[in-house]
Amino acid sequence: SLRNSVIEFNFKAKKITISSNYKSFEYGKIKENELIFKDFQSTPILKVKMKLGYLNFSEEVIFDSGDDSFYSISTNTLNELLSLINEKKIPEELQNISQSDLLGIIESSNGSFSMSLFGNETDNTHYKFKIQDFAFGTTNFDNIIATSTYGNNSRIGSEILNYGKLTLDYK
Repeated sequence: SLRNSVIEFNFKAKKITISSNYKSFEYGKIKENELIFKDFQSTPILKVKMKLGYLNFSEEVIFDSGDDSFYSISTNTLNELLSLINEKKIPEELQNISQSDLLGIIESSNGSFSMSLFGNETDNTHYKFKIQDFAFGTTNFDNIIATSTYGNNSRIGSEILNYGKLTLDYK
């Protein structure tokens, strides 16, 4: 079971290593970030902080190795941010800035990204964002381009593996 394992993703070597012993990895060189497991599947969750447009905020995101993006912001998170803006629960100096600028929205489009046996997904508005600062634990990224995703959770995808090894210690 993966819940009792340590998994290392090494994109450069095109290798995934699964071990029951964390000592088989070079932990002394690893920047540690707290992982959270909230569901019965032990989905890995990271706490991230970011500056999206003019807004600084933090959230818990899932790591989804099947998603090929870097970061996707969920409609739930986007709606929470829009509520804060609409209810004027943001600093007074930001209240006259447009929603698009406040959130760092670069582009938006209407359509669907997926189809299934039962037909196409309904058309929705999708957004592309510029995130000036993105951090989890001691790992920082600048000027990330992100997209919105329909779902409950924002997520970090496999594109992050282009920047180094990722080790998930489920133990």
